[in-house]
Amino acid sequence: MKWLCDWHQYQGCYYLIPHSFNPRAPYDKDCPPYFYNGGYEPRYPLFRVWADYNNRCAKLLSDGEHICRIAQCIPGVSFHVGKTIRPEMFAFAIQDAQLDSDWMGYDVVESARIAKNPRTGRPALRTENGKEYYDILTLPATEFVPFAVLEKALAFAKAGGVVVGYGIKPCNTPTRGKTSTDVKRVVDAIFAQPTALFIDGEPNGAALRAALAKKYPGTDQPLAVREFDFPGLSAADGRMLAVNQYVKDGRETLFIANQDFARRRDLALCAKWPLDKVELWDPMQGTVEKPKVENGLVKLALEPSQAVFLVWPNGAYVAGSDKSVASPKGALHRGNGAFVAGSDKSVASPKGALHRGSGTHAASSVAILPRVDMPQGEVIAVAAKETVTPMNVEGEVPAKDALLTYAQWIWHPVNPRAQGKVTFRTKITSSSAAEANMMFACDNAAAVRVNGREVAKQSAGEEPSYNGWRTPTAVKFCLKAGVNDIEVLADNVIPGAAGFVAAIQWPGGVLRTSPGATADHASSSDWTVERAGEAPVQPLAICRYGVGVWKRLGQNGRVTASPFAESIATICTFTLPALKPGERVYLVCDDVEGEKSAAITVNGAYAGGFIGAPYRLDVTKSVKAGANTLEAKPFRLKNPRVVIVR
Repeated sequence: MKWLCDWHQYQGCYYLIPHSFNPRAPYDKDCPPYFYNGGYEPRYPLFRVWADYNNRCAKLLSDGEHICRIAQCIPGVSFHVGKTIRPEMFAFAIQDAQLDSDWMGYDVVESARIAKNPRTGRPALRTENGKEYYDILTLPATEFVPFAVLEKALAFAKAGGVVVGYGIKPCNTPTRGKTSTDVKRVVDAIFAQPTALFIDGEPNGAALRAALAKKYPGTDQPLAVREFDFPGLSAADGRMLAVNQYVKDGRETLFIANQDFARRRDLALCAKWPLDKVELWDPMQGTVEKPKVENGLVKLALEPSQAVFLVWPNGAYVAGSDKSVASPKGALHRGNGAFVAGSDKSVASPKGALHRGSGTHAASSVAILPRVDMPQGEVIAVAAKETVTPMNVEGEVPAKDALLTYAQWIWHPVNPRAQGKVTFRTKITSSSAAEANMMFACDNAAAVRVNGREVAKQSAGEEPSYNGWRTPTAVKFCLKAGVNDIEVLADNVIPGAAGFVAAIQWPGGVLRTSPGATADHASSSDWTVERAGEAPVQPLAICRYGVGVWKRLGQNGRVTASPFAESIATICTFTLPALKPGERVYLVCDDVEGEKSAAITVNGAYAGGFIGAPYRLDVTKSVKAGANTLEAKPFRLKNPRVVIVR
């Protein structure tokens, strides 16, 4: 979810509705996984960590000006006519080149106007209602393109705009009255312009970046102008590195996300804005720090799936000028767990505001302290213990289905996933006539006969009329004195795993579909199963009721259970000396046994957390001189420690 949040923010989706973290489950059937699950999901404390992170990203990225160089014209329905290359593949190449693009449909390109970009001084496309200036228009790699789009591309190229084609040149059009000859004439004219280029094949990030390094006519500037760059970045290091540029309240902002799950990135960035002004805003930690700057380069260390912001709060770019100006409102602050607009000074918050890296509670202007990636300093002795809380075991049987406890899903031992009909048989010996209770379910249809008479049936079908395996069927019937024949005609009519589960209770005992001994039933060979024309065999036990592909059953539907059956709280107690000005306190650990995440409280109050590396949290605003108690959930921390960084 952390990675997906970054991916959406990079794509321009800033307002995320976290329905996967569903606090109404299991009664809200919107979408799994049900993250709250009645308090039985051990990872639920991480929702606060994720939500704070998402909110901070959205605060910084929304309602500003998106600086985007490339308008990527997408093929729309013409993707299905003739030869085409999927547009998202080219979008990936643009991302891997550390460029950015907005997708435009044919109608948007047709109606776009040509204007001068005040940032670059070049001709640019502007949509009817948008604020962005696009210096580059890329044509879709498809054969059929509306003629008006090609005419707009030609007009843009003749005006000095950059037009890029790749892979497939348009060679036909769905526009009435226009022929392939007309298309060839316009396309040839487009790529005859000095600001147009065609890239053979489907380019990757490195090839695209190299192509756009071509000089713009009459200048020493490349076709793709940027106010920042990553000098020396190799093609491999450029993969899955997403970078967006924004201006909000006069602040130049770069959102930099390492979208690689496995690789740490050690990056160097140069920018045209004053590097003595740059700040590193960490949306996971909720901190504003001073990044490391060496030899005119900003040095960044991004762990897998980590993202940060670089912000120039007092060095905003002036349209049409290379000068910097002071920001009208200064920096942003974080209050109560989210970045909020404020003054350039640090402020006190009822719950501990972000004081721009100071770690103090003084309501005055404080110098921003250096970025801390791997905290090093005085290690404070910590007494650590663990509290393990068992969660709802996957498949725990609801009270109303208690009869099915210990029952097993069974099927024919030959290919239990195959479609087909099978017959299950068993016998019950009763000392006298008696009433029996039976509960059963079949994936996905069954009929139950007792002594040759049908007593219950589940039919296959589609919801909401489907009363098959999703809801166990309860039935009462009479047993005669002596031996009773139980026959189940089971049918798997929908492709997928096949299974039958049942339990029968009568005054003389309980009979379940069980392959082994249970608390009240010792036989393992009461049931047989047969296919038409074949001898009966002992059925295959697949899994116990409540787990496997069937999970739980019942009127509330299935609940997606957590893969973690317990919540582990790591509780650290330590004594902290009085802090000196500029000192910060971090919780640090080597690793996390689980999903590499933690939600942390200090002295009973929520302090933040982390999702993925680096495994550390600035807890300066939460600790106090003297005795402190820190708790991390829901996974076991490896070698937790408290470090004072000076």
